Amino acid sequence: MTSYSLLLLALAAVCISAQDKPTIHHRYVCRKNYPRQEPVSCQQTAKKVIKIHKATYGRQWSTPCKYAFPIRSRCTDIVTEGMKKVCDGKRICNPNDQKNQILDMHSCWGVDSASSRFYFEIFYECVDATPKPETKQKTFQRQICKKNRPKKPLLSCAQDDLYPNIVKASYGRHGPNAQKVCLTYRPWGYIPRCYEEVTTKVQDVCKGKKVCNPEAHKNAILGTTSFCLKRDGQTPYRQYYFEVDYKCSAQIAYCQDTNVETAKKATCQNKHALFIDNARLVAKLGKCTKNWANSSNYICEQDITSTIAKYFNGKQKIQDDIYDYFAYLCPSYKMLKLTYECQDAAQDNQDKDHFVYDDNLGYGSGGGPGPVTEEFSEKEIYCPAGEELNVSKASVRHFSDTDTQNAVCEEDATAFAKQMFDGQNKITASVDLFKHVHCHVQKGLMINYSCQPDV
Repeated sequence: MTSYSLLLLALAAVCISAQDKPTIHHRYVCRKNYPRQEPVSCQQTAKKVIKIHKATYGRQWSTPCKYAFPIRSRCTDIVTEGMKKVCDGKRICNPNDQKNQILDMHSCWGVDSASSRFYFEIFYECVDATPKPETKQKTFQRQICKKNRPKKPLLSCAQDDLYPNIVKASYGRHGPNAQKVCLTYRPWGYIPRCYEEVTTKVQDVCKGKKVCNPEAHKNAILGTTSFCLKRDGQTPYRQYYFEVDYKCSAQIAYCQDTNVETAKKATCQNKHALFIDNARLVAKLGKCTKNWANSSNYICEQDITSTIAKYFNGKQKIQDDIYDYFAYLCPSYKMLKLTYECQDAAQDNQDKDHFVYDDNLGYGSGGGPGPVTEEFSEKEIYCPAGEELNVSKASVRHFSDTDTQNAVCEEDATAFAKQMFDGQNKITASVDLFKHVHCHVQKGLMINYSCQPDV
């Protein structure tokens, strides 16, 4: 390798090391900021914040911050940790504004005077700002004792517009509280333990209630097959209990029918930000109302908590048209169920042969297969020449995409179908013609949220 090549490699190494080395800024901050110096700041670079490397207080050199008086004393304290607490993560920082917090009980502060003119000497760099830490919602825990003895607080929230939102629930006697809580008297020796997870059941009985007592719904929660409940009934000293973790959340519904006034808008004020605790898209019979968030028996329910939280955690409001972005979830469809036959138009209805047309059966005649019942979204139906259609029964059936066999509901449409199709030789029957016949299946976006301090 030539000397020229070696020189190029050396220059490249120097350039790379120079690029990797951070730029360290050096500042003096004088007493009462006089004489005025350059501030500790990263405002000259976009999206950068201060990171303190080293900071001292006192006077080590005679030149900085010299003004009028002769320098009579020298002193130096390392105050890096205090300076980090005050300045790290900020765009601009003036240590003189928070001297008490930085210096605390350092000795140089005690001997500072107008003649000593002590100052801060700071070494720092400008680094990329770190994202705000995720705000965590406070979780409460309650133990609900058997027959609520000894008496303990039930599941409730201090604010009137908040509801308990169950995170975790169990029944039995277990964990660190096993030998401490829900004891009306303390038996000798070890209390047998038992654990049964009942989160879903407690969520069902407490949904929409401002105050909830799982003990009052013990039969609905535990049923007749609960192992822990059977053991608890064998001896009185076990005194098993419900242990519930929950959060306090506001509830709101964004409905498919935008004309429905459901509740207040999901907004936070006074430097508070949204924290999404739970979000789901549901479909249910009946009109969407503000009480839907507290309902059950949904036709369809899809959890979208992570998606809603990704876009709205840390913000101050949820946009009013948020439902439109999730309308494709919980798809459903309608089918027309039609019972019909082709009859001779010239004969009296009391004494006439009938002809039935079906895709599989073809044409029939008197004494044939009788009326045909079919279910479809759209179909062309023909009768033989000289025959006309006679509808005996019609209904509109609504299906969920998750269950294509069992209809969610069925509405009679016989009168309208007879008016539309009777007496015709050829028809195109479509469920779209029966838009006015529906089961009032509505969808809504249900969100549980709270307003947390914006950090």
